[in-house]
Parts: sequence; structure tokens; C-alpha cells
Amino acid sequence: MRPQQISSIHMEVFARGIGSQIVRVIPKETACYQCQAKVLASYFSEQPLAPDTTVASYDATPTDLHSSVTADDDVCMLTAGFVVKMAKDCLLRKCGEPIKVPGHIYLLGFEQEWIFDEPFEIKRVSSLLPQLNCPTCSGDEAIRCTLQMTSEEAEQETQKVEARIEYVGDTGSGTSTG
Repeated sequence: MRPQQISSIHMEVFARGIGSQIVRVIPKETACYQCQAKVLASYFSEQPLAPDTTVASYDATPTDLHSSVTADDDVCMLTAGFVVKMAKDCLLRKCGEPIKVPGHIYLLGFEQEWIFDEPFEIKRVSSLLPQLNCPTCSGDEAIRCTLQMTSEEAEQETQKVEARIEYVGDTGSGTSTG
């Protein structure tokens, strides 16, 4: 049983709610999450260091919270709104139709701080196409090229491996029998 080709959207709210990031992954159209995370890491390495992100723990006193809040609900809701828009764009389009929300990596700024010049700033970071040398992005083709097999040889090897796996119940968990 091969992995499903399912789109996903990953979001992170930055400490103190100064901003957030959204990464959309569409199999066969964008690079995988790991490859896109490398793009983000490269982007952040070229930026000034993030401000002090020390935040109060969840058991902090009201005095502690006054100076350092993890993130407000409104920041999470605003980010979630962007995520819903991007998800609808993926889910409601017809096969082969281009996406309406361009780009797959966004940084949303909610405070005039760090890399954000003004509140409610949106930065689109260059995203990647599927990478040919990544097994996650390019799947069987990348593996086949690495192993230097023909498509037929790779398919035969896959069938041998799948034949040794016994799937148990409807939970999707399985045990190896070989």
C-alpha cells in the first residue's frame, strides 16, 4: 500500500504573536514539507536575528503574563483564516486547474517588529517545485534513479516488499511477516 498523495498545510505562530508562517504542500506540484522547510531556514538565515522569544510558561502569574504572552487568540485566528483560504483553494479546484492563491510559503506579520515593517504585513517566500533528488517530493522516480533500476524492476521490488507486509484490521497498522 503506497502513501496517499494528500495536500497539507502547516502553520506556526511565532512567539509573542508577532507573526506566523504558513507552508502549503501539494504533492506533485510543490516540494515536500522538508524541502520547503529548508527554503524557510535559508530565508531566515539571511534575516536579522529574531527578537527575544522568551515567553511565560502556562503556569505563570498574571504579572509574568503582562510582559510576555505566548500568542493571543486573535493572532491564531487570523493565521487560521489564511490557512482555511489556502485549504479551500486546494480542495475546491478542479483537476488540472491552477490554484487561485499563488505561492506556498507565507509569513504573516502582526506587529511592526523583527522582519515585519508594519502590522498586517504579508511576505511571500519563494517556494520550490518537487525536487528530483528527494524521495518524498519525487517518490518512486527518485528512488528508482538512486537504485539505478528500470520502472519494471522497481515495480517488481515494490511488489515483493508489499507481499511481505500483513495489514491488520481497519486501523492501518500492520505487522511485518518477513
